[in-house]
Amino acid sequence: MRRWIRRKDLAVVLPGVMAEHTGPISWEQRAWSAVLWAEPAALAMASAVRAARGSASTFPGASADERQIHLAIARGRHLRAPTWIRLHSRASLERSVLWVASPPRQREEEAALDLALAYLSRGRRHAHLNAVAAIAEPIQAGRTTAARVLESLDRRSRVAHREWLVGVVEDVGAGATSVLEQGYVRRVQRPHGLPPGSLQVAQALLSGSVIRDGLVLGRQIIELDGRAFHQGAGRRDSDLERDLDAAAVGLGRVV
Repeated sequence: MRRWIRRKDLAVVLPGVMAEHTGPISWEQRAWSAVLWAEPAALAMASAVRAARGSASTFPGASADERQIHLAIARGRHLRAPTWIRLHSRASLERSVLWVASPPRQREEEAALDLALAYLSRGRRHAHLNAVAAIAEPIQAGRTTAARVLESLDRRSRVAHREWLVGVVEDVGAGATSVLEQGYVRRVQRPHGLPPGSLQVAQALLSGSVIRDGLVLGRQIIELDGRAFHQGAGRRDSDLERDLDAAAVGLGRVV
């Protein structure tokens, strides 16, 4: 093996872990290298989310967390990690990890809660928005459920912002599947005493089926036009056609 390293057939990534090439290694190779180096260990937080998604997260503030590989290890272990690996000690590592995943990673609900709590503890700008996004994204994508996130939260004896987190998870479970929708429920609907209505409602219109952000009393629609999916002339034309279809069947627009 030393000869292969001298000939550059192998490259040392970490002690005991080598790559079969000497060029830059991909994110997946770095993740596997970290897990093998710290074994038994699993990807945690933003790294677990990226591994589950198969791509980098798109919600605000995620890119900074993904520059490092986050690893969950059993509490009581002491390792000296390089700067690109961040270690997180966990008391219940066995229960909170999907060991059959490739590479092993935290369960979705565990990673979502840890990531949300990390954002909240930093107290930076948009911390609450990032925390909502961390919880809403895996639920919306179908990788976990609101019930599982609440169960994970219940198993934790000491959690800061518990009441706020429970409220967010319950809102997401009720259909507020994005930061924008959750913000509408908490900052517009409830403070102003608006009727709750139903969220994420499928409707058949003249131009085809659509998913409404909300439907109040079966007559008023709620559409939240955020920047992510409603910018540009094409998007505006599509939104206008959708509103005209709604008007044709007697539906009015609230937001």
